[in-house]
Amino acid sequence: VEVNDLMVDGVRATFTCLYYGDHFEQLGISPAEFDGSAILRDGKIRVLVWSYTEAYEPRLKAAFAKAAN
Repeated sequence: VEVNDLMVDGVRATFTCLYYGDHFEQLGISPAEFDGSAILRDGKIRVLVWSYTEAYEPRLKAAFAKAAN
């Protein structure tokens, strides 16, 4: 996992992330691209949410469709 564009504002952090993994490589769409946000408390991540970027999601859907055929 490669984290980029980390920005912290109080207890909230946002970031972009690239995830490298065999599954995504086998589909030919590695690295996976995510946008993330986290809630921090006492110096620790308490809540973490990440989802595919708007630009990456169509690539993922196309790769799954191709793999299903």
